[in-house]
Order: sequence, then C-alpha cells, then structure tokens
Amino acid sequence: MSIITEMTRAAVSTGVRSKSRGKGLIAFGVGLAAARIATRSLPGAALVGGALLAKAIYDRRKEKNISGE
Repeated sequence: MSIITEMTRAAVSTGVRSKSRGKGLIAFGVGLAAARIATRSLPGAALVGGALLAKAIYDRRKEKNISGE
C-alpha cells in the first residue's frame, strides 16, 4: 500500500473514532465503512472528508447557538 493510502486511512479512522466515542456499535460500523470508502478512491476521500468537515461546522454552529441563547 502507498504511504498516501495509509495516511488517509489513519486520518479518517482517527477522526471518526474521536467523533463517535461513546456512541455505540452503529457509529463504529459507519466509521469503518467511511474509512474503507475514503481509502479506495480519491472522490470517496473527498466525500468522506467533506462530510466530516460539514459535521464539525454544524456542531460548532449548534453549540454556539445554544450557548448564545
């Protein structure tokens, strides 16, 4: 395997693992599938990376709205 594939797999699995901590078996399965998709193709990596970025932005905005009210 190439070093880029290994780096992508590590980054995605670490990100998903930190986001899904304590959320159970379903989150683990989704994270595993996301890591698999991201390492198989460049468009898959872009899709998974974009979804993680969108989720992070959504969570920050939601937290900001809750604390600001």
